[in-house]
Amino acid sequence: MAELQKNKGGSPKGANSKYSQEQAIRICTAIAEGKSLNSLIKTEGMPDISTVYRWIAEHQSFREMYTKAREDQADTLADEILSISDEEPQQTITNEESGTVTERLDPAGINRNRLRVDARKWVAAKLRPRKYGDRTTIAGDDENPIKVDAVVEVRQVFSAILQNLELTKQQSD
Repeated sequence: MAELQKNKGGSPKGANSKYSQEQAIRICTAIAEGKSLNSLIKTEGMPDISTVYRWIAEHQSFREMYTKAREDQADTLADEILSISDEEPQQTITNEESGTVTERLDPAGINRNRLRVDARKWVAAKLRPRKYGDRTTIAGDDENPIKVDAVVEVRQVFSAILQNLELTKQQSD
């Protein structure tokens, strides 16, 4: 995909508001590649955010393509998490005052990468909760399966219904 150029000052009112399949594909491709919609709309030739949301509401094909792009974006973010986690932390720190160079891990760089990973995990979990969200599963196993026993006495149920009807009748008299 061609590099997106910065939008200098936004689109004039009404510019790029007409739906086109090429523009829809360009938007969805960028989102699937991991770009945020907010950063995308700031590039030259892109519609404003309200136009994109209107297109989502009005054009089913764009809505479906956009939904798929968001799912793909979650996968892209998951891949980025692996890349960030595999990055080597900076080990050479230069003290600018004394000019000395020391070999140690850069705690600020490690914390920044932790923040980058956490942000991507959160977004991926929101975009594809079934795949990347936290799950709580209540399950048994082959030897101890989960079993629900519910014994309902028909007489008790009918008795409770009759009692309720009698109370309702008494209150209305």
